[in-house]
Amino acid sequence: MEIKMATEENIIDLFVPCCPSEDKYINAIKFIANLWREFRFKSGWKGFIAYELDIPIGRVELWPIEEGINLISGKDLYFMPCIWVLPNFRKRGVGKALIEEVIKNTIDRSGVMTIGIDGEEWMPISFFKKFDFEEIKLSGLNHPFKSLIKKYKEIETPKLLKPTFNHLKKENKVVVEIVKNLRCPFTIVWYEKLKDTIKEFGDKIELVEYVPLTKDEILKYGSTNVYVDGEEPFFGPLSSDEIRKILNEYLSKKGLI
Repeated sequence: MEIKMATEENIIDLFVPCCPSEDKYINAIKFIANLWREFRFKSGWKGFIAYELDIPIGRVELWPIEEGINLISGKDLYFMPCIWVLPNFRKRGVGKALIEEVIKNTIDRSGVMTIGIDGEEWMPISFFKKFDFEEIKLSGLNHPFKSLIKKYKEIETPKLLKPTFNHLKKENKVVVEIVKNLRCPFTIVWYEKLKDTIKEFGDKIELVEYVPLTKDEILKYGSTNVYVDGEEPFFGPLSSDEIRKILNEYLSKKGLI
């Protein structure tokens, strides 16, 4: 196994472990890779890729918290949104090697922050605690998410901000608002599945999509989310049947079915 830093030449490899080898995912990866080349390298974003026989099997990314595309406000920290190892390569020290690379490359700041989840395969809290990440209270962060920080020196506790835009609501329609994800190719493809499912309901559902590119737009809309009549009913990528069930519940509330 070998760990390499993401560069303009191999940036696509940072996302290969996240997605199947299908055109829709490949196109999403290319879209995000171009954003890295155009904006993110120069803003201090970093990525590390684990290779086995030149095949990407794991990845991690991080950014200076001031330059991030999420609604967490802080100073002199890195934020780590995602670490992932392909299931067939777990329990081999790949995740450990990636985290050690993160620690080695973040000591120029006061620490590194992430959001973990209790009892999940993705971003499990128990994994981070092995590397001295401490739980800190982040007001407004909902279960099952918890904030964790590995401190190198004293820090100012970050804050979770809220989107400031007013949700569109209509009496005679269900309104679905998508804040487009500009970081995760898997989520981008899932949003396309969501949009395809929404089309099945015709004019009973109105779809609005926001694409936050600038920091001001991120502070207004957030970085990624789906709202249905101003609420957040989705947790993680769902199947088409699960999407239909939730949408039907909102349609039923308004007497549209």
